[in-house]
Formats: sequence, structure tokens, C-alpha cells
Amino acid sequence: MKKGYIYTALSAIIFGLMPLLTKIIIARGATSLTIPFFRVFYVTIVLFFVLKIKKIDLHLEKRDLLSAILTSIFGSGITIIILNESYNYVDTGIATSLHFLYPLFVAILCCFFYGEKIKKKQIISLSFALVGIICFMSKGNGSLFGYLLAIASGLTYAFYLVKMDKSGLVKMNALKLSFYLALFTTIEIFTMNLYMQDVVFKMDAIAYGLLLVLALSSSFLATVLLQKGVLLLGSTRASFICLLEPVTSMIVGILWLNEALTFNKGLGGLAIIVSLIIFLKK
Repeated sequence: MKKGYIYTALSAIIFGLMPLLTKIIIARGATSLTIPFFRVFYVTIVLFFVLKIKKIDLHLEKRDLLSAILTSIFGSGITIIILNESYNYVDTGIATSLHFLYPLFVAILCCFFYGEKIKKKQIISLSFALVGIICFMSKGNGSLFGYLLAIASGLTYAFYLVKMDKSGLVKMNALKLSFYLALFTTIEIFTMNLYMQDVVFKMDAIAYGLLLVLALSSSFLATVLLQKGVLLLGSTRASFICLLEPVTSMIVGILWLNEALTFNKGLGGLAIIVSLIIFLKK
């Protein structure tokens, strides 16, 4: 159980470090859809050779294949697309904060579709988490459509976590599962780009190198750690530990992106830490 908390926490921290690299890459000419495309594209190529070297069988049973397709297309893939799209309509801070409503959606999905009861401790913990997320939401202009997109990204990510857990995908070899999720997401984003024409291919070598680092750290290492965490903790517990991500992003923004430490940000970080303490307390 302790390993599950460690795996999930490390995953959240790695994901929380991503805004730093993302801003650097965007400054070198990438777009909001370019980054997620190359993240999963690079991982697909790297994992294919890793699986071949390790001689891991790539065969999937029909049931697992269908679950992997649904999880990637309606979970991880669509989450990346609509969250990045929401940035065009609302401030990124607000969009990211609304995305982190997904622990609530995980608890609701597990309650309604799998009969899991929401305990009193979870309700109290979630209340603190919601306070923290609301505090993170900076004031800014935005449209209702943008808010709905950001909230929807939280719902689709919750589906991703629950589907991995309840379908049994987390019991699959982590590298093999990561390969198929990355492959199907690559196909999905490439297909979307045929209509959106937003993926940029003309970038310098530094941008491509940073994209590789971003892919291996987030779409590979952090994703594998998250899968192991969900396997050991279940989707509900893991989703709460993932709340370390916005706290990490806030610290990164203050230390390296020259973002101001406001009262609301400090209060939000404290509320999420309290939420985690309550949730983890036996």
C-alpha cells in the first residue's frame, strides 16, 4: 500500500513539473496541440523498441484491446485535446484548476457505476480539496464554453483512471499498456489535426529535444508510476494523491516562472495538503 502512495505521489510531482518545460517549448514555436502530439508519438516509438528488446508479447485479447482503445480515446487522449483547447477560452490557471475536479468525478463514477460508498472522511477531504482548487482559480476573463471544456477534461480524466482500474488494464504489463495508450492517443490526435491543422512540425533541434524529455518524463515515467499507483491503491485513492500536482505546479511557477505567491495560492496549497492528510489518516 505504501508503495502505491509513493508511486502516485512521484507521478503527480513529475506531472506538476511539466508546465516549466511546456512554457519553454511553446516559446520556441510549438502550439498547444503540438506538445501532446509529440509527447505520445515519442513514447510510442521508444516503448515499441523497449518492448521488442525485452521480448514482451504485444498481443492483446479482444477484451483488453477494446478497453485500451476506449481508455485512450475517451480518457487520456480526449483529455489532452479538450484541456489544451480550453486554454484558448479561459486563463490557463483557471482551466487547470477546474481540471482538478477529477477526484470528485472519480468518487461519483465509482459510486454510481460500481456501488462504492463515499465515506465521511472522503467527503471532508474532498471539501478541503475543492476549497484549494477554488483558491487556485485566479481572476481572469473567459467564456462559459472554456469553463465547460476544462470541467469536461476532469470528467474524461476521471473516466481514464476508473476505466484503467475497473477494466483490469492496470494488471497488464505497465510498459505494454503505456505503449498501446500512447499509440491510440497518437492516432487520435493525428486524426484531429487533419481538421484542426494545429500541430507544428517546423521547430529547431532544441525544441524537439525538450519534447523528447517531456515525453519520457510525463507520458512514460509518470504514466507508468500512475498505473502502478492505481493498481495498488485503486482509482479513488490514487486520484486524491494526484492533487499534489497543482501544488507542485504552483511551487514551480513561483521558483522558476516568476509567478507571484498570492494569498489565494498559499491558502489553496495549504487546503490541498490538509485534504491529503485527512484522506491518508487511518
